Amino acid sequence: MQALAEQFKEHVRIVEVALRNDTTLLHSLKVDRLAKRRWELVRQAGHFYGQLQDQKVSLEAYGISTKEIQQNRSAANELLQLKEVRADKKSAAEQSTQDKREAQAALRTWVKDFHTIARMAFRSQLQALEAYGIRVRATV
Repeated sequence: MQALAEQFKEHVRIVEVALRNDTTLLHSLKVDRLAKRRWELVRQAGHFYGQLQDQKVSLEAYGISTKEIQQNRSAANELLQLKEVRADKKSAAEQSTQDKREAQAALRTWVKDFHTIARMAFRSQLQALEAYGIRVRATV
């Protein structure tokens, strides 16, 4: 990701010089201000390289090959897809944790109710309560 970001910044500087007379195209690249956040920069790079590729801008004379533009566009798109997959997995893990907590709360409620009912049903049979794992106070 770091390599893509550095190369993107370098390419933006080159393109700003190369296309300084074509303000419409330069504006369509949306690079008048580079993003500060990592993923926004990757999104911006994807758009930048996509526009260069879609509009068939030739920058060979400035040292930027068509193949390099295509590779960087693909790299940006792959990074964004990986981010989506990661976000989906994180969301699924959070949901799983929430489901587990809800199940534990329901189980605690059930056990509490079970203990209450068992104490009433077996109040004279302390050994039966102990068999169910319910602590019984010793009576002297």
